[in-house]
Amino acid sequence: MSDDESVYEGRDLENGRRVFAVAQCFKCHRFKGEGGLVGPDLTASGRRFNQQNLLEALVEPSKVISDQYQPTLFSLLDGRQIAGRVINLNGNNYLVQQNMLDPGSLTPVNVDEIDEMVPSPVSMMPDGLLDTFTLDDIRDLVAYLKSGSDDVAVKSIDGGRKKKAND
Repeated sequence: MSDDESVYEGRDLENGRRVFAVAQCFKCHRFKGEGGLVGPDLTASGRRFNQQNLLEALVEPSKVISDQYQPTLFSLLDGRQIAGRVINLNGNNYLVQQNMLDPGSLTPVNVDEIDEMVPSPVSMMPDGLLDTFTLDDIRDLVAYLKSGSDDVAVKSIDGGRKKKAND
């Protein structure tokens, strides 16, 4: 994809939202008050990151992982390895979320069975979420993410107009 940010001008924000939904982003991420809570809220991502940074985060989720969402890799005494986000310490068990798309499924890891705990270099965000989309779809998605912090009106899905509070 191009570093030229003009390729994101005039994009189809409704299609970008559709891609966000079909790629299952809403399961983990909030955007404009809608979606999941296990991943970062992406509403202000357009203010914090340029298009290239957003694209890299979508295509290579493990390239940069926020310490707030960094999974832990548990090496157990029996040789097994478990990777995921520690959600809670319940008695002698860490409750570990291994699958971001199934946030209610938690794996108990007994503290007495842990040989080593280290930050995992692999993001909980799955690779390849955008593999089935066209280049135009991905550009629409990036433009949609950028729209979360725009000071201009954004066309909503129902065809109405949504404006920020200061408009």
